[in-house]
Formats: sequence, structure tokens, C-alpha cells
Amino acid sequence: MAFCRFYDGSHCSLQDSEVLGDKKTSGFCWKGDDHAVAIFPEDGTLKLVIDSSKWDLLSEKVDVDYFHDYKTALTTFRVYGDGSEFEVSYPSWWRGREDVEVDEMAASREEENAEEDIFGYVCMLKENRAAADNLYALWARNAAS
Repeated sequence: MAFCRFYDGSHCSLQDSEVLGDKKTSGFCWKGDDHAVAIFPEDGTLKLVIDSSKWDLLSEKVDVDYFHDYKTALTTFRVYGDGSEFEVSYPSWWRGREDVEVDEMAASREEENAEEDIFGYVCMLKENRAAADNLYALWARNAAS
């Protein structure tokens, strides 16, 4: 089970979207059964923390791999660089869902990774600098106010 959490720049607190309302957030964190993930602005970039490891997500020295094994319905996520590495394999977000028809060649499914899977979201931020820069600007502005 995963919980979305409000990140105020220093710690996470459990919030649902109705309670969160229009609070200004300065980051995002997620707590699953086995891992915790936080993304927030720091030192002019987006930082990624998974459990106790931390990366500069936008650094050229940090890489992210994210892929599905469609036969086994398992997803693998890996982040590495700057002396740290994290890798995890887990059931794909679409596994067992009758409302999703998975086709290895369907590019539209890949767009849903960022909406359905926190590690897909991390991958999207790494690959989409404009989205990452916009998020950084918003969170940094909120942290300063």
C-alpha cells in the first residue's frame, strides 16, 4: 500500500488530497510498503531521496533506468551515480487491472507510468527537463514564501 504525503521542506506528513487542499508544497514524498521516496528543491536542483540515499536528480552524473517486463508484469527501477545506487523490481502498476489493456508496442501506456507509479514519475522528471525545471521553480518559490 502506498501513501501520498505532504512534504514541507523538512519532513513528510500523511495527507490526503482533500486535506492538502491549496497548501503550498515545497516537495513531494511517498511511502510504500518497503521504500520511501522524496523529491524536493535544494542547492539549485531537484534532489531525490530513496530511503537513506540521496541524488542530484538533474545531474549528468546520475542516471535512471525504468522498464517493464511485459511477460512477467514486473517493473524494474534503478537510479545510480554520485557513488550511490538503488534498484528494485516490483509488480507493474497495471498488473491485474482489468481496465488496462497492456500492449508492449503501445506508447500511450508509457505516458501513464508517471501518473501511476512513483518510480515512473522519477524517470519522467529525469527525462523531461522542462517538467523538472517547472516543478523546481514552483517548489523553490513555495519554500521561500
